[in-house]
Amino acid sequence: MLDKISNLARKAEEKYIFGSTFFLNTTELEIAKEFVQKNNMQNFMFWGGAENAYRKCLAFFPPCDKPDPNKIPITGYTINLPKGYSVSHRDILGTLMSLGIKRECIGDIAIDQESGNYAVFVVNSIAPQVESITKIARVGVSFSKGVEDIDFSPKFKKIEKTIASLRLDCFVSACTNLSREVAQNAIKQGIVRLNGSVVSNKNFPIFLGCIVSIAGFGRFILSDIGKTTKSGKLHVTINKYI
Repeated sequence: MLDKISNLARKAEEKYIFGSTFFLNTTELEIAKEFVQKNNMQNFMFWGGAENAYRKCLAFFPPCDKPDPNKIPITGYTINLPKGYSVSHRDILGTLMSLGIKRECIGDIAIDQESGNYAVFVVNSIAPQVESITKIARVGVSFSKGVEDIDFSPKFKKIEKTIASLRLDCFVSACTNLSREVAQNAIKQGIVRLNGSVVSNKNFPIFLGCIVSIAGFGRFILSDIGKTTKSGKLHVTINKYI
């Protein structure tokens, strides 16, 4: 990934050729941000279709151009459903990936439960495939270009728990209500990601603000670490993405 970023930056600066990555996950974004700062790269922009997008592309512009989000080759789509019907984030992502579309080509998927609006950002190269979709989870749908009246800010369900320690297996157990043993097996199976990367070490330390994705259960963020109980356990607040 870093070699690609270096090549994009060099082509933009030396050959005046615009270039952009695919969508980066949170771990990749942190690595990319540190890399461009460390190497004093110029005239770039992170953009995912909305200011508070979770997944973003990194684009480099020639010295003569001002960074412009409209020049980054991504498109936002509103997903139109019949009144009274709904689909989940997993349904939408699963439908897209069943077409052979790679995850890196798909940005944020937003569902506004209050308004009933659905939206997704994708790279332009897969636009024809997206526009050909007529069903998601057996619900008839259509995709129209443009995203309006939808809040891409993440929505959460707050969970209050006590855990034995700030270890990955304890956190997974708390998020899923599974036993520690079952949680450890889930980690070994590679279905647990920490900030976008698979972690197979059950003892891996977690920290405030870390995001843990568990296949079949969703995404969770450790939002607060409270006081220690008399028995030595920790009060924690977990936010589950909804």
